[in-house]
Amino acid sequence: MHNDDWAMTNDEVRMTNSGEGSNRHSSFVNRTSKELGEQGEELAVRFLIRKRYRIIARNWRDRGGEIDIVARDGGTLVFVEVKTRTSDTFALPVESVGYEKQRKLRRLAERYTMRSGMSECEARFDVVSVIMRGAKPEIEHLTNAF
Repeated sequence: MHNDDWAMTNDEVRMTNSGEGSNRHSSFVNRTSKELGEQGEELAVRFLIRKRYRIIARNWRDRGGEIDIVARDGGTLVFVEVKTRTSDTFALPVESVGYEKQRKLRRLAERYTMRSGMSECEARFDVVSVIMRGAKPEIEHLTNAF
């Protein structure tokens, strides 16, 4: 299978919480942490698509955990960790990707590339931080984060 066969088109990227008439940006405070995380990942996917990334996989799981987003930025394979918060009062969301989390993501990325036949691809790790404050979420994208 050719590596590009793993990629989803932008139209195939599943949009969560996007039902007819829904207001996706209201009432962030009343959401569970799982719903908040899912909404943050959805916003991150849309953000990356606007930046011309090709989404390959979402929520890729293995016995060691999960990679939020796998994408292509030109010829580079990008593993994206998404961190969503309702506030940055205590710390920025990106600050919660510590050494152990980075180590875990590296192991998962290695398994992903071996299983998908992409082990020869140039790869990097990005973090997308989403802060759900007010009507417009704040999104920060840190490329080559670790």
